[in-house]
Amino acid sequence: MDVYQILTLMSLLVMLSYFLDLVAHKINIPSVMLLVATGIGIRQLCEYFGYPIVNFDKIIPIIGNIGLILIVFEGALDLEVSRKKLPLTAWAFVSALVILIFTNLVLGLIFHLITIQDFYQCVLNALPFSIISSAIAIPSVMKLQQESKEFIIYESSFSDILGIILFNFFIINRDIKIVSFVNLGWNMLLLVFLAVVCSFILVFVLSRLRHKIKFFLIIAILIFVFSLGKVFHLSTLLIILVFGLLLRNLHKFNFGIFNRYLKYDRYDEDFERMHQITYESAFLIKTFFFLIFGYIIDIKELFKWEVLFNGTLLFAGILFCRFLFLFLFSKNKKTIFPEVFISPRGLITVLLYFMIPDELKLPEVNMALLMFVVLSTNITMIVGIIASGGKPTADDFDAVLIEHSFHEPLIDENENDTVG
Repeated sequence: MDVYQILTLMSLLVMLSYFLDLVAHKINIPSVMLLVATGIGIRQLCEYFGYPIVNFDKIIPIIGNIGLILIVFEGALDLEVSRKKLPLTAWAFVSALVILIFTNLVLGLIFHLITIQDFYQCVLNALPFSIISSAIAIPSVMKLQQESKEFIIYESSFSDILGIILFNFFIINRDIKIVSFVNLGWNMLLLVFLAVVCSFILVFVLSRLRHKIKFFLIIAILIFVFSLGKVFHLSTLLIILVFGLLLRNLHKFNFGIFNRYLKYDRYDEDFERMHQITYESAFLIKTFFFLIFGYIIDIKELFKWEVLFNGTLLFAGILFCRFLFLFLFSKNKKTIFPEVFISPRGLITVLLYFMIPDELKLPEVNMALLMFVVLSTNITMIVGIIASGGKPTADDFDAVLIEHSFHEPLIDENENDTVG
């Protein structure tokens, strides 16, 4: 294909993605799943007409990491922090942490029984399957009730962050000892401190920028910080989450040093522009990632007996762990639906799968098994969202911006949440 054919194809795919997004809002199915289905269809057409299948193994981690950053950042920009919502945030964190560890151990045990390999190796291979994909969960729950939506945004973001921390922990500590957990604790404290400091520095930089180009510079800095963290095995995704939360809630910090160095007259306008640019950038990256994701799925591999058997065990283990935790510890048992079904695997699962060292990969853990679990958990999520009625909080992104603007906050105006 020449350069103009490639440009034509990319433009058509973006327009198709926009159309699918409109359709998704009407039929109440996550747009990312329509993109995956379209990618699968494109592959089938290529095979039918004899076109060569393109290998995207090198480009998927690049697009996926950028997409992960933008989607978590976009989700954080939607979240209003208040004293009233601290219990919800804490519950989401505990849910993400306990379900992640519980699911990892259960799936690791399943791999151990299937492969009779070292339990460390089995747990490491099971970890990508244990993490909720915020890249899929966040865009998919925008029509749920506000509390359910915020819980999923927090929980899936925490699941990504904690999952990456745990993955790095396993990679660094192949011989796990007590001192390994001590080092993990110190690293997490360091990471939280680093996230807060970096976030305030980024807000300060944003407040002092006078150049017309500022928002893509901020996004580039976030990608740089995230990539740098990977070099040192730090889950710097936490910095992206904290920075987004700080931007969204900066108006609540009302004392000397913040008013002097962080607040400025055009902040409301800049925030809305940042939100819009982040949303559209995430849309673009999401379009190509999930189309490629669907394209690399070989349908024939999914129907092999070994994949069906192992995949069903993993899928059952994922749902069992999530249901058991929410049923036992949720204060209101009626509120665990549809949350119990919203546990999609996707972008983060694929990224961590590619990051497992070749010498530690189990032969049974292949792309076909990965795709089976991703598709089954996403189909379950769709069924859960549709069954719940998907009560809209906003019909489109413009309404979301209005709902989350500073002029109409998510909390009661009479509630005193100002810091300072």
